[in-house]
Amino acid sequence: MKRLWMGCLGVALAASQVTAQEVQWRPVEAPLRMGTDLGVTLSAPVPLPEAAPSPQQLPAPLVRCQAPDPLFGAGPGVPPPPPPPGQFSPAGGEEAYNCGQVVRTSGSGGTFWEQGRDAIVGIPDAVGDMFKGGGGHGFLESDHCFDCFCSPVSNPFFMRDPRSLTEIKPLLIYQHMPGSNNPFAGGDIWFYGVQGSVAINERWSIDVPKLGFISLHPHTNSLGISNATGFAEFMLGPKFTFIRNENSQTLLAAGVNFDLAIGGGNVFQDTGTLSLVPYLSFAQGFGRSSWGRFNFMNTTGYSAATDNDRTDFFFSSFHLDYNVANLNKIFPLIELNWFHYTTNGSSPTFFGFEGRDLINFGSGGVAGHNDLSLALGARYKFTESFQVGFALEFPLLNRHDLMDYRLGLDLIFRW
Repeated sequence: MKRLWMGCLGVALAASQVTAQEVQWRPVEAPLRMGTDLGVTLSAPVPLPEAAPSPQQLPAPLVRCQAPDPLFGAGPGVPPPPPPPGQFSPAGGEEAYNCGQVVRTSGSGGTFWEQGRDAIVGIPDAVGDMFKGGGGHGFLESDHCFDCFCSPVSNPFFMRDPRSLTEIKPLLIYQHMPGSNNPFAGGDIWFYGVQGSVAINERWSIDVPKLGFISLHPHTNSLGISNATGFAEFMLGPKFTFIRNENSQTLLAAGVNFDLAIGGGNVFQDTGTLSLVPYLSFAQGFGRSSWGRFNFMNTTGYSAATDNDRTDFFFSSFHLDYNVANLNKIFPLIELNWFHYTTNGSSPTFFGFEGRDLINFGSGGVAGHNDLSLALGARYKFTESFQVGFALEFPLLNRHDLMDYRLGLDLIFRW
């Protein structure tokens, strides 16, 4: 008991010398004025005495008590205080970059080459996860992080948009044939049908570039050619967008389409059996200003027949549009389409010309020939879910084959 009383007495004596520091700063009650006499004078310094101070001269012990630091918390096991007023934490899942409208300084998946390397290495995982939605995209929903791009209009069966899209596109093509083409002596070709694609996720999609009917109206019935309408060749295939950079607005996709010759023989849609069409599709946005932004696309590929009946050819299509005022509404565009025939077909009827994207005659004497055309048009987006596009296309070389000029019109219903 005696020790207990002595301990309490020691604590009481120590507490009488304790000083405290307030967390909140406040000024002194009465600020000092200039000229106030504080009773302090300056004199020459005096050295300290050499003798050790007595216990009575030692200062009283100082104990400092301080509240937890509001910025760094009180230590392990103690929850941090709430943030100061006026600050907030960003909500999760927000789109940090909306097609060039908000500039972002951090990277989005690395450089162009790093994304290409990672995509190749990660193909097995991508295949395993291809039926899972990711990156804020719902199952079978289009990739809407690049809505400031517009899809091309001309060469619709071979020029592919590199984005992963879910859409249905009714399509109408009118092509006037030149009178200098001897077997047809002029006339008209119509294609009316539909295109479509299904976005499995933001990288994988299944495309159906060609599904519809061909209608021929030649000015002569020589060689057994007459007015006829029949089912067109059918095309479909997968596409993988292996580079997708929202920061730089860069897209690069690879795909392969299967061109099945299962159409009507009366409209020359049954030549041979099958052509394989591998391709690369690239898109890049650039030149953004308050007036708008340019968008460039290119699709380059090769159509290789699995038999000797069909003609083989190399193709490359270029697209340039301008997003007027960055409204994602009005897109005037210009497109250039190039076909280079590499291998003749085995058809005994036709010689020296081909039908490009509408008809594969399997003609002889076309290897080494080029077909170059220019298209001018525009696309208008009422909304991202409903769009319309049109283009007027005409050849640039003396070789016109089956095209004197062409008009193309499409509607896009996109999810």
